[in-house]
Amino acid sequence: MFARVEKAVLASRRMTPLIVDWNTDLLLDGHHRRAVAISLGLDRVPALLVDYRESSVKVGKWYRNVSNPQVARQLMRANSSRGKWCARLGRVEMCGSSSYILFWRLHWVERFLSTLNVRVVKVVERGELEPPSLSKEDVISVARKGLVFPPKTTRHVYDFIIQHDPVPIT
Repeated sequence: MFARVEKAVLASRRMTPLIVDWNTDLLLDGHHRRAVAISLGLDRVPALLVDYRESSVKVGKWYRNVSNPQVARQLMRANSSRGKWCARLGRVEMCGSSSYILFWRLHWVERFLSTLNVRVVKVVERGELEPPSLSKEDVISVARKGLVFPPKTTRHVYDFIIQHDPVPIT
């Protein structure tokens, strides 16, 4: 993903704005774009400041559909541990002691499934694999520790229009 974003930024000299909580300065969306900006030595990047506490900003989740649920269930069983944070595929749970640990474990299971030619597609509506819900407080807690969830852990929805058109960078 980093290479694709970097190539697009270099070719167009434009970047889609990062989304940042104006109360905490926490980056909500745009981690790859931020990493590209740092690697290119950019002094400034476009950013949209939002009030994450407002009800107009919602945090949702990405469900997953799996092309071979049987293999996915076997991997989930093998990679589970005790914990209150659990993802479910049918009657099989994969749990972790924290949301951060569970979502990274789920990410690596998905990556391994891809090496077995098992497709995992993230979808908005109910899917076969359901991760736990995260609250805004969960997201902020992880970010304050300097940690980053895997890509597509959360799905932020805004009751206002977000400018997704790339902005010129200098």
